Amino acid sequence: MNSMDQPYFIAIGASGSEGLDDIQRLLTLLSRGTRAVVMIVWHRPSDRVSHLRDILASSSRMPVIVASEASILETGNCYIGEPDGHLTLMDRNRAHLVVGSKGMLQNRSIDALFSSLADWVGPRTIGIVLSGLLDDGSRGLAAIHRAGGLTVVLDPGLKVRGMQQNAIDFDGPISFIGTAGQIAEVVNQLTRQEGDLLPAAYALITTDDTGQIVGWNAGASALFGWQSSDVRGRSYLSLFEPSEPDGSSLEGEIANIPRYPVFNGAQWCLRNDGSRFWADSFLLSKDADGLSGLVIILRNPGLPQPTTPSSISSEPQFQLLTETIPQLVWRSLDDGRWDWASPQWVAYTGQREVESHDRGWREIVHPDDREVTLQAWHVAASRGGMEVEHRLRRADGIYRWFQTRATPLQESEDSSPRQWFGTSTDIDSLRQAEEQVHFLAYHDVLTGVANRAMLDRVLEQTTSAGGQEPAWCNVLYLDLDRFKAINDQFGHRGGDDLLRQVAARIGACVREGDLLARPGGDEFVLVQRVGPPEAGTVLGAKIMNELSRPFAIQGQDLTVKASIGIASCIRDGNTSEELLFRADLALYQAKAAGGGCIKLYDPELEADLRYRQALERDLRLAIENSELDLDFQPIVDIATRETVGYEALARWTHPIHGEVAPGIFIPIAEETGLIVGLGALILELACAAAITWRRQQIVSVNLSPAQLRRHDLVEQVVTVLARTGLVPTRLELEVTEGLLMDDSEQVRNTLQTIRLLGIHVALDDFGTGYAGLGYLCQFPFDKLKIDQSFTRKMETDTGSYAVVKAVVALGQSLGLQVIAEGVETEAQAAMLLAIGCLQGQGYLFGRPVSAFEVPS
Repeated sequence: MNSMDQPYFIAIGASGSEGLDDIQRLLTLLSRGTRAVVMIVWHRPSDRVSHLRDILASSSRMPVIVASEASILETGNCYIGEPDGHLTLMDRNRAHLVVGSKGMLQNRSIDALFSSLADWVGPRTIGIVLSGLLDDGSRGLAAIHRAGGLTVVLDPGLKVRGMQQNAIDFDGPISFIGTAGQIAEVVNQLTRQEGDLLPAAYALITTDDTGQIVGWNAGASALFGWQSSDVRGRSYLSLFEPSEPDGSSLEGEIANIPRYPVFNGAQWCLRNDGSRFWADSFLLSKDADGLSGLVIILRNPGLPQPTTPSSISSEPQFQLLTETIPQLVWRSLDDGRWDWASPQWVAYTGQREVESHDRGWREIVHPDDREVTLQAWHVAASRGGMEVEHRLRRADGIYRWFQTRATPLQESEDSSPRQWFGTSTDIDSLRQAEEQVHFLAYHDVLTGVANRAMLDRVLEQTTSAGGQEPAWCNVLYLDLDRFKAINDQFGHRGGDDLLRQVAARIGACVREGDLLARPGGDEFVLVQRVGPPEAGTVLGAKIMNELSRPFAIQGQDLTVKASIGIASCIRDGNTSEELLFRADLALYQAKAAGGGCIKLYDPELEADLRYRQALERDLRLAIENSELDLDFQPIVDIATRETVGYEALARWTHPIHGEVAPGIFIPIAEETGLIVGLGALILELACAAAITWRRQQIVSVNLSPAQLRRHDLVEQVVTVLARTGLVPTRLELEVTEGLLMDDSEQVRNTLQTIRLLGIHVALDDFGTGYAGLGYLCQFPFDKLKIDQSFTRKMETDTGSYAVVKAVVALGQSLGLQVIAEGVETEAQAAMLLAIGCLQGQGYLFGRPVSAFEVPS
């Protein structure tokens, strides 16, 4: 690969807490024309790297991409690494990344990236440290320095305390120190591609406040032939052929140079062998932590002697070039009027050549872009060049985006530019692509409304009032009721169609300035940015009314209900996190109330949630420490009243709240996944207690669906039986009727294996209507347990009695033993015996007792 075709690699490291601000500022200032690959390592493991990408993409002029394994790096892109990993460049010909873990290099990810680039890219590496602790990055900068690359740190007086000594040591690895703006200017000057010309080498020289050389990079040695020890302490003016006999006032010149690059003109430079070369030079003042002086950048060595400007456009080669290249080429005077324009300019604008000379860009620049173009032109003289993006009107009246660059071509005796040479490059397709990328980064692809990234950004802006009282703001959290059933019925295409229609209807209710977002799934969030809390309820009612009309899905009319939770910025919280959290709580309350309604955030909801979260935490510890107990409720022969077994029931005595009802902690365990550990503990305790009973009754233990779906359940049961010494025939495992809906071969095989071990399997809560009778033939059961809701009402409700009678008959026909739960009266017991139900369980026969109270 030709060196002139190779891009620069800009590596940015930021490990301090304020690194994000510096990265944003630097990326904002880096030019789109920077012909480089940008790579970022940022040490903030607590933050999501995707969130960092979204933040940087909003301020950068280049695409920001999260690096993945073996990413092929492309010029003009910015790649960021995972906070816990490191980026390493591999294979210079293909230029791709390997993303590793922090353990591989002891969290020296900045050092790793810098060193890797120094090895593979060498002098085309630019290493930038924006913030750092101790020496993180210093070793990598030293490697880049040795390879001849450019090494830069943010002003040590501001941030980089750990590398301050390196920055002020002329033999150290730091080539340049300065502000983010100065760093961007230096990088832009070194990496910018001017037409088809790319600087092949550069020299970077730093001086103290008297103009004596204190810094000298490898590029300077290559151009001038001197090493740093040869030139240290010499005046930087000794590098140039004198243009003033007296040398003028050096200190005055340094004091008057601004803190951004100033084009110093093309001039003759002197080598150590006495020869000379023609090069552009830029001057930049620096003032960091007490240091002041100059940074001199020389580029484009070996340029031919300058041709008289007036003759440039008449040279045949130049005419051929301007007629064939796609750029619009022009030359102007100080006042901005063109005094020459290429044929492409005339063809594009539709102006005659004389009109082009008289009016220049004034008439064809888009009105919205004229101010920024004028500002760029006004500062161009002091900065040594101009670069601006603006829209230019085509001959047919259509505007397209162009990138215009201008460079001083000739200077007068008072050093004010007299003529400027520039090009305007059509970047309209690139801008459209960038706008599309930006749209996709902040909008939901399916519905076109804002996504979660945009929602977070707008909420943060809305609730952050710069120290002032925030304005009124309501957050409406909406969720469609029974969307999963709709998705199952119509498929994903039908579900997607419904979501698009819902988004359109909600959007019709939104005022200008409000935001509608879809964080994901069937949830929508609406930020009402102006209005008191009551306005949120009015808007919610309007949305509910819009959604009440049927939707046309796949040729069918579908009625949909939604639940809405509302939180107010002033009343319920002032931060974006609080508002979303509390609106979500209100939505949860609306769903719990049956859906199809609006609920406002109630502080008691949060108190209940905190209590529930505390119970979850304490329950986890109680399970880990085996701090739960069991009660045992007898199962009796209804005729003889002899106890034939006991059902194990979990009990939890909280150290603060006392007895916590199973109806509270069991659902928490099921929702959080703790039910697997809880079920294992109950099985262990139940078998250990049963082995102490003198009479050989059965102990019945409930299995949760989550336990039954585990592939190691059989092994777990066998291990518990072996450890406790309980024979398998004394153990009965109960499963709920809802499990029958899980028509999986794995569940059936597990139940069959359990039965083959001699363990009894009972179907609990039968009759509640979850499954069809056909499932009974597919699963291996020994017993049916009639749900207590039917048993308790069988005396007074003929329907309940009929269900109980039918279940008993069904069990008898299938050869299954039937047990009735919830038996509380003698009349119920007599009715059960009369229809053939021989076993029962309930307060009539005995309440649950502790393990110590079970008769031995």
